[in-house]
Amino acid sequence: MKWTWEQALPSTQKFVLMALADVANDEGIGWPSISTLAKRCAVSTRTVQRALGALIQAGLVRSDERHRGDGSTSSNRYQLNLI
Repeated sequence: MKWTWEQALPSTQKFVLMALADVANDEGIGWPSISTLAKRCAVSTRTVQRALGALIQAGLVRSDERHRGDGSTSSNRYQLNLI
């Protein structure tokens, strides 16, 4: 969490980053759904998607798609780039 406070970001991006950090394991990896992040941050799912896009573009977060055995999509895997 300390790392998230040190990032110079607009408030929504910082809040989404903090929500990711809150659910991440010790390696900075988490699997929250967009709707879970939206509920935690009290914003729309679209706002979370925009914030995640900005965090990914800034190199603070990496996102990997996950799929179930039947080929359907699951929540993405997010990796915090703890630098």
